[in-house]
This record gives sequence, structure tokens and C-alpha cells, in this order.
Amino acid sequence: MEDQDPELIDHDIYDEIANLERWQDTLSELIANSDITQDEYDDELLKTRYYIDIRTKKYILEDEEADLLEKLKKYKTSLTENYKMGIINETEFNKEFIQILRKEYSILKNAESEDGNKQEIDIDAPLSEKLRALHEKEITYNKKIARKNGIEYPKLPRGIKSDEVDAYYSQKMSRDPPAENPLIEEYLKKLSETKKLIDYHTSSFEVTKLVYNAETGRQNYEFKMIAPISNSITNIKILSKRANLLTPE
Repeated sequence: MEDQDPELIDHDIYDEIANLERWQDTLSELIANSDITQDEYDDELLKTRYYIDIRTKKYILEDEEADLLEKLKKYKTSLTENYKMGIINETEFNKEFIQILRKEYSILKNAESEDGNKQEIDIDAPLSEKLRALHEKEITYNKKIARKNGIEYPKLPRGIKSDEVDAYYSQKMSRDPPAENPLIEEYLKKLSETKKLIDYHTSSFEVTKLVYNAETGRQNYEFKMIAPISNSITNIKILSKRANLLTPE
């Protein structure tokens, strides 16, 4: 068999840039519905734009700038460890982190260059948790829809591991694409077609509210479902039939 039962798949590409762009859209909805404050919106948007720039742009840094960025990076690492260990909560983390980020972003904005080098910076823990939570819920739901509609997932190419595919895809989406790997390219093509079929039948997740959990010091999420394309097409056909019935010959 070339494909496999969706419940047995152990890989689904995590498109970091696409998820960051979706998070920007989500933030706009949250602020429009008054589910987050203006300060929360501004801070989250700053982080999101910063990470998108880091992954899509290049920089030429003076030695002094590079040294300062390295010091800020170490401070962020320490802050992240304190957050993961529960020493500080998300609110405390963001307060310190945003101050560091503004300094770092200001330096990088002035150092952008087509001929520069990329910066390797991980997404901060709280934002990464939000993006991963949404991604995992979508995978679970997509598997359910795939099984229900007889949609099969492609297998990973023989001898290639999931992290290799993720790394290849991530580099492909960057400004330094890798040498083409025909096996991975074929797999990505099949996976894209599979997801198109799933999108036709599935609803999508949108975060509608962030709920602060006082015990953990972190935010939980409430989701809403958007009707699948297949439902929309069916509704259009029904409305069209009704219109025809009401329209005299």
C-alpha cells in the first residue's frame, strides 16, 4: 500500500511561518471581540511580526551589535527556563520578554540586508505553546475527518524520517532553499493533495477567547469551528434550488 490509515500517521508538517501568520489573523479577531486588551494585542503582534521577520529576512551586524544580541539572547534563555520551571507565570514572562524583544528588534530592523545572514532564534515558550496547541487540535480533527471520508495519508519516503522532512520544508520556505530532494518533493505533493481533500470536508479551528488560568499562570483557549467547504457548496445548491422554485417561468 502506498498510503495508510490516517489514525496510523506519525507525521504532519508543522508550518511555522503559516502558523505565525494565522496567529496574526487570530489576534485581530480577539481584539475586535474585546477578548484581549490592547496591550496584550500589541505585545503578541510584536512577537509574531518579529519571528516572521527573523525567519524570512537577513541581517548584517556590527561586532558591537552582535555582542549585544548575544547578551540579550542569554537573558531570554534564562527567562524561558524560569517560565518552563514555573518560577514565573506568563504575565511576568511577557513583561520582561517584550522589553528585551523591543531592543533586539530595533537592532535587527536597522541591520536588514539582502546580502546578510539569517538569525537562528527559537519562538518563545508561551507563543510556541499557543501555536502548537492549535496545530495539535487540527491534526486530531483532520484525522477524524479523513477516516470518516476514506481519505488516506501518504507514507513517509523509505529511509527518510519526519524531522528530515520538516527541516527540508522549513528551509524550502526560507530564503535559502535546499537542493531539491525528489523523494521529499513527491511526498509533499501527495500530502498537499491529501490536505486539500480534508479541507473540503473539514471545519477549521479559530481561537475565539484566551482564558487565564490562575493556578498555572497560563492562558487556555476556546475554539470555534468554521463550516467546511463541502457544507458551503451544499448550502449554495440548496439556496439556488429554492430560488428556482420561487422564480416563475
